[in-house]
Amino acid sequence: MTTIVYDHKNKLIATDGRISCGGVISTDQAEKRVVKNEVAFYFCGKVCDEQLFMEGFFGKKITEVPECKALVVEDESVYLCIFNDECILEKCPLTYNETIGSGGDFALSAMDFGKNVEEAVEYACTRDLYSGGQIRVYEI
Repeated sequence: MTTIVYDHKNKLIATDGRISCGGVISTDQAEKRVVKNEVAFYFCGKVCDEQLFMEGFFGKKITEVPECKALVVEDESVYLCIFNDECILEKCPLTYNETIGSGGDFALSAMDFGKNVEEAVEYACTRDLYSGGQIRVYEI
């Protein structure tokens, strides 16, 4: 899947660059950030559902639950966003560190031991086979 890390105190988000399909690495250079209408989405999950997710986020009625979730930066605030089983957006404001993706638990543990966002993603990549490749760090 991926590893995405949010550091609340330092207002940073880091992502890995791996996209895989089944047991095969498609690329290690993927950009996990999508910007639309001045809102930044940092996605994990099925890449093919990102467009559906954004349509629902911006108010279009959707009838399928996107198989992805995102950290979303809107108006300098950061949110954890998912769609529930009824296709309703759940948008939780983040006032603490958060991680998403298959390597998220490893990355959050690394942060607990003092690693910065880039180092946390690097560590997750050593343990999670679905995380890897180029690491990008973004200032909020």
